[in-house]
Amino acid sequence: MKRLFHRFLVPALFALFTSALPADEGKAILAHYMPWYTANAEAGRWGWHWTMDRFDPNRVRWDGKREVASHDYPLIGLYDSSDRAVIECQLQQMKLAGIDGVIIDWYGTDDVNDYAAIHESTKQLIEVVEKAGLQFAICYEDRSIEQAIKRGKLKEEDAVKRAAETLQWVADEWFASKSYLKVDDRPVLLVFGPIYFSEEAGA
Repeated sequence: MKRLFHRFLVPALFALFTSALPADEGKAILAHYMPWYTANAEAGRWGWHWTMDRFDPNRVRWDGKREVASHDYPLIGLYDSSDRAVIECQLQQMKLAGIDGVIIDWYGTDDVNDYAAIHESTKQLIEVVEKAGLQFAICYEDRSIEQAIKRGKLKEEDAVKRAAETLQWVADEWFASKSYLKVDDRPVLLVFGPIYFSEEAGA
């Protein structure tokens, strides 16, 4: 049944809701979206955001649900953020709920921790957002710079330069999208934190 849902019902529903209803003038409701979940049920491989190094999704509880690092169990089961059928399903549900788009938690383009995978999932998410007629904005996680330094992939003296290059990439690649959220015709860019940069640090 799950295969039938993904192969036939999801594309059909997605086609039905690709014409977005206009939002109230001057108002938009966006959901904070984290495209960082990795799941391969067949292979028993689970990303850190499902396990948090403490939970084992391969262990099935008494109620038939997998052990997972989440207060709420996903109705569609443990999913993978790179699965296009999952993305389409989630965006359909948002449209039906009256949500206008997503604020995407994004860590940049560098291959540090799972950030490269998150970046690839983000690009696919944006493709579907644009197709669905929804809006999106980026919430940049500047902790990615801190992690790059800790992992030896970036020198501390190059931190500001690398962050500037990363945000310029966002501007070049995504700000021009008709789906990018704008206020007074200016793109909205959020920062989670800031975690690494601060006025005290002179950044």
